[in-house]
Amino acid sequence: MPKGLIVYENDQNEYGCPLRHQTGAQGVNDFAALIARLSPEQRAAFESERAQRQDELDGYIARYGYQT
Repeated sequence: MPKGLIVYENDQNEYGCPLRHQTGAQGVNDFAALIARLSPEQRAAFESERAQRQDELDGYIARYGYQT
């Protein structure tokens, strides 16, 4: 976002995500609906990236364990 741009309380990006006070799960409203609006090419790219990141996370957990 360009410096000096005013963001109002209910402003959203082009995908319907709020631009203010985004924390954790609140950062994306109705994630499934956002994904459903992707074109087939975008959806394939998203799923590929998601799978790569999951593999990365699984490898990390296998090496170092998962502590809570």
